[in-house]
Amino acid sequence: MFGEREAAPTTSDLELVEELELNTVEEIADARKHDTLQLKVPTTLDAGNASQRGDELRGTSQEVSSAGMTGTFGRPVLVGDIYWLSFDRAELDVAPTYALCRQCKLLDSGQFQAELTFFHKIEIT
Repeated sequence: MFGEREAAPTTSDLELVEELELNTVEEIADARKHDTLQLKVPTTLDAGNASQRGDELRGTSQEVSSAGMTGTFGRPVLVGDIYWLSFDRAELDVAPTYALCRQCKLLDSGQFQAELTFFHKIEIT
């Protein structure tokens, strides 16, 4: 540990450092971006656990991307819970998918806005 000399960096180490230096904040942000569409589509949330399904929560999407969606609902969507999310297939032809509620806030009396992240990216057609 003390007094020992570390080995000189190898060529592959230097290549990795050079590659990291090329990544700018903008490039990293661009890689994380998802095309978000303003879509008002009827949306249904049901419990992610099949044995607990049946108490559906209906709402309307506001924004939809390949990674998630924001929508409004008539009662709170529980943060941290997993939901079986489906859109009205006549308006947005996307198969039902699992989604995690990341945020829910009260907009006004009886109106809540929820942000959900899909477990798998979807293809918006």
